[in-house]
Amino acid sequence: RSRLISYPLATPAQTYRDVVFPNPARLQGDDEQMLDLYRRTLGAITLLLMPFCLTIAAVADPLVHTVLGPRWVPAIPVVSIIAVVGGLQAMATTTGSLYLAKGRADLSLRWSMGSSAFLMLCYGIGTRWGVTGVASGFLIGIALLLYPAFRIPLGLLGARPSDIAGSVLPPALCALAGAGAAFGTVHAFGAAGQSDVVRLTAGLLVSLVVTLNLLLLVRPDALHDLLRLTLSHRRGRSAVGAAPAPGAAGDAETGVQPC
Repeated sequence: RSRLISYPLATPAQTYRDVVFPNPARLQGDDEQMLDLYRRTLGAITLLLMPFCLTIAAVADPLVHTVLGPRWVPAIPVVSIIAVVGGLQAMATTTGSLYLAKGRADLSLRWSMGSSAFLMLCYGIGTRWGVTGVASGFLIGIALLLYPAFRIPLGLLGARPSDIAGSVLPPALCALAGAGAAFGTVHAFGAAGQSDVVRLTAGLLVSLVVTLNLLLLVRPDALHDLLRLTLSHRRGRSAVGAAPAPGAAGDAETGVQPC
């Protein structure tokens, strides 16, 4: 079930990682530079994904009513839980680059096997409370595994999770504040008797406004990295568009006009 949300989130996360962290193996002898690049990459992925995930969790009630209908009301807590799980999973999957860069695919495999067995145990315990229990068990399991999921690969670089916290926490906290504002708005509008569409729209807008304003106020490193990447991408496209067509330079030099 978590794939419904985690897969669409993991795909852009992997794409961004491949763009800014394309060949970590070339930095294999420079752990400090590799750590800095990974830290910035994870911060940008957090900035991109966590506002979306936490906002979906906050507006799950009107979202389910509006998109799926009243028959799906029991799924509201599941949607909220899986949205958070999807964001955490998308962040944790970025550690695969570190294992590969350090030539420790064997350690990655052992971690995957151990963490999968632990999550299966969480699933099993959660089945006593139905689908919501399974989703809750999944979230608890992911939360418990989050620290070692980063601690082990970062240890290969001589680093700890605290070394990347400065890049991850600011955008994550901004996203959490935006989601909290959206949650409060949704329930306030509900108490006022507003429709589900109005509640959903208001919640999304409030989350967007609060998160953007906080990001502009805090100005985390991830925001600068994203802006720099966007500007460099636009410059690259402009340079390609402005490049002369094949043969144009030769025509200009010889004075021959095209037919």
